[in-house]
Amino acid sequence: MKAAAYRPNWFVALPVPAEAWLPAIANTAPDEVKMFVPGDVHLTISFFGTMHPAKKLDIIQYVQGIGFKPFAISFARLRPLPTEKFPSALSFELAKGKEDVVQIMETWRDPLSALAGAQRETRPPLPHVTIARPQRKYGADGRRAALAWASTVEPPKGEVAVSSIALYTWSVDRHKRQFDIVYEHFINDKGAP
Repeated sequence: MKAAAYRPNWFVALPVPAEAWLPAIANTAPDEVKMFVPGDVHLTISFFGTMHPAKKLDIIQYVQGIGFKPFAISFARLRPLPTEKFPSALSFELAKGKEDVVQIMETWRDPLSALAGAQRETRPPLPHVTIARPQRKYGADGRRAALAWASTVEPPKGEVAVSSIALYTWSVDRHKRQFDIVYEHFINDKGAP
């Protein structure tokens, strides 16, 4: 039998610092939940799916021209996405910073998707910070356990600064982490690229 080709997904996102708050949440997660590591936590701006690796240089060059004023976010409830019946992600909604992220998505999502050769996103922007996924191997019982746990998770207190934008792809070793940052562009205080 021929091995399946490795075809990673690619996306551009805002890295979200999580070292200060994610480990405490991870310590409460049941086996049915696959937690992200702090370096995986982000706010997706434009999801490409599979992409020819040669396009990454064009994306990197484009990302270097993106500018926005650094801002703070805070977290609201942890919710299942895309639906409660069939969740594939457990994600915090935003309390503070939602409008900032929506504006960035509305400005940059379509041009980035076009550059990557990806299908245009037709759904309205939905800023969210995924921290975990229900483990598929546990089936429906696992989804129920993951949802029960998620309903008990309190959002982290305080605010987190968002001050960079990055090109991500799947990690080569997805047992250790979900994603790798291929390129990260830091935004200065004036919002200039």
